[in-house]
Amino acid sequence: MKKGWIALGITCVVLLGGCGGKTNNKQETLKSDVNQSNNKTETKAKQSSEKKEWSKEFFSEFADNYKLTKEQGIERAEKDYTAQIKKEVGTITKNSNSIQEEIKYIEQLSGKYESLTAELDLPQQPMNIAAKWRFCVWDTELNSLWGRMKKSLNATTKNRVLTNLRKWNAMKDKTATLGNPREVEGGSMYSLVYTIEKTAFTRNKTYYLANEYAKSLDQSFEMPEYDECKTFVNDKGTKKIREYLAIYKDMEKENRINLLIDDIQFEGTYQKKDNKLSFVSDDGSLCGTVEYTRDSATFVVQTSTNNSVSIGKKYEFDFAF
Repeated sequence: MKKGWIALGITCVVLLGGCGGKTNNKQETLKSDVNQSNNKTETKAKQSSEKKEWSKEFFSEFADNYKLTKEQGIERAEKDYTAQIKKEVGTITKNSNSIQEEIKYIEQLSGKYESLTAELDLPQQPMNIAAKWRFCVWDTELNSLWGRMKKSLNATTKNRVLTNLRKWNAMKDKTATLGNPREVEGGSMYSLVYTIEKTAFTRNKTYYLANEYAKSLDQSFEMPEYDECKTFVNDKGTKKIREYLAIYKDMEKENRINLLIDDIQFEGTYQKKDNKLSFVSDDGSLCGTVEYTRDSATFVVQTSTNNSVSIGKKYEFDFAF
């Protein structure tokens, strides 16, 4: 009988010891999970704090322009910001959690350099110089995106995007002269207006790359709204401008179109209704309808007194800037 009680006692001790061990293990596991959770929370809080710290005054560098003398303003406008912009774009890339967030910060950085001349009484030359820094922001980001994404895109997508980039790069400088810059050609503002046009083209292409990159990373990405003021070309497979349709607003904000079809140039005004534009040439020799999307446009001849341009003919411009 005693042996039975002893055996039962030993069994209970073993069982209780075993239960106690499992409880301790569970407690240790729970404690570890809690610590890991706390560490993650602390890490996120630290990252959030660091992001807040780097962006705190990141985009307001030129907020004190109103305090500067004219000479100080000129000095600020003519400063070389190339290295600074490269560093700033790198900082944004490092601290962004998605391509969408990255582009949001690039927009803010672009806005910062747009404000470079705000509240400054500057001659035209410093204004012309300062305009190129917004272009530099978008050009730096475009190259940064391509440098990263070309390593991860599949072969088909990479070839398609690279073909698009090469075509764009081959024609962008000439295409930038077809719209607004024509209004001030030969004047002191030409460099400024031309740079603004190139900046718009580069921003558009940066969004194109960002969208492609985001898709390859399975990230959502929202493209910005767009209006009709774009330049469309048809290179007919040559990477050279063969026909073009430049839609813009002149210095007086009048709706203008510069059109080249069948080697004949037409200039005129347009009226907008939805995504259709009604065009009338300045000399009254050509009327037509323009339809456009973000990436392409068409022009259909409605009336023509030029024997080389047939009524009803449709011209397609399959590449947008």
